[in-house]
Formats: sequence, C-alpha cells, structure tokens
Amino acid sequence: NVLGALTSLEILRLYHNKFTGRLPAALGDLSGLQELNLAENNFEGTIPRELNDLSNLRFLSLQREGGIKGTDDIGVKHGDSSALGTGLTGTIPALDRLPFLTEVYLGLNSLTGPIPPNFLDGVTDTSVPVKIDLSSNQLTGTVPGSLTQFDNLSLYAVDNRITGIANSLCSQSSWMDGNVGQFDCSAILCPAGTYNAMGRRTPEAACTTCSTGSDGYLGSIEC
Repeated sequence: NVLGALTSLEILRLYHNKFTGRLPAALGDLSGLQELNLAENNFEGTIPRELNDLSNLRFLSLQREGGIKGTDDIGVKHGDSSALGTGLTGTIPALDRLPFLTEVYLGLNSLTGPIPPNFLDGVTDTSVPVKIDLSSNQLTGTVPGSLTQFDNLSLYAVDNRITGIANSLCSQSSWMDGNVGQFDCSAILCPAGTYNAMGRRTPEAACTTCSTGSDGYLGSIEC
C-alpha cells in the first residue's frame, strides 16, 4: 500500500478538493503523522477506527465546510452544504489513544450516536487549549462529564440532536473563552426551547425562546 508506506510523513493536507469515496484504513499506518486535514471534500462512509493508531497526531480535520484550519468560524452554521452527498456517517470514534491530539474538526457531516464517554481520553496534557467541532451532525444523547478533564476546552456541538449536558461541565469557567463562567452551560448549547444563530450563548447573543415550542434538543440554531 503506497499510502501506508509513508510512515515519515508528518503533514497531509488535501483540503478543499472534490475527493469522493471512503477514507482509507491505511491512513492509520502513517505513524509519523501530526496533521491530517481532509476538510471540504465529498468523502462518505465511516471514520476509520485505524486513525486511533496515529500516536503522533495533533490536528484532525474532516469537516465538510467552513474553517479549513478551524479558526474563527468553527461551530458556525454555514447554510446548506455545497458538498455532495451526506458526508461521513456512523458513530464518532473515541480517539482515546492519541496523547497529543488537541484539535478535532468533524462538523457538517451525518455522524450519529452519542459523544463517546472516553472521547480523547488519551490526551496527556489536559491543561493545553483543546478545540472540538462536532456541529451540524445528527449526534444524540448527553455531552459526557468525562470532558471535565480538560482545563481549557472549546466545544462546538450545536445543531445536533443532543438532549443533555453533564452538570459538571457547567462549572468549567474557563471553557469557551470564559463564556461558561458567565453563562454556565448555555455557553456550550442553548437550552431546549431556545435558539440563536450560533446555537450557544455569547456576550453578543442571548438564547431566545422559540415561539413555536421545543423539539427537546439543545443547541438549536433555528426554531
């Protein structure tokens, strides 16, 4: 396998193309890889579990739209995707054997199921800033309390089918650039029955009550 033989490769950037098909399991053989950026393509199928073998990985970007480097526009709804198909499907792998992984961008796909309770459990330095973008998928369940291991987390999980947040997350005052300290869990996801364009409370935008009632989901960007 030509791809799997590139064990000294540290950065793989193939973003903003029109690649289709499934992500190859051979990506997990790139043992020296530190950055995997395949954003803004038309991949489908599941996320290979073999990515959990990339023990040097620091940056993973598989989102379909918005924020190639995941900077100031992550976690923002960019309208209907211009990418073809449904994007990546299946559940989110735990990625719990990756000690250096601090940036994960999986937004605007069709991922389902809950956020794994052991998500990113392998990160060794939990004091460094961590960014996770899971926005605009079809995720369900509760945001797990295990994420409290991170001192400085920016978690973007709006526009999913999430129905709860572990109470322990609401006291992580430094999260979301300090917004959790001001607004509790609404800085992560607007409460059920409320919304705004960001799906979360910020100093500039409160979560507004939906006049049409509630679907029971947190982090709504519209009613």
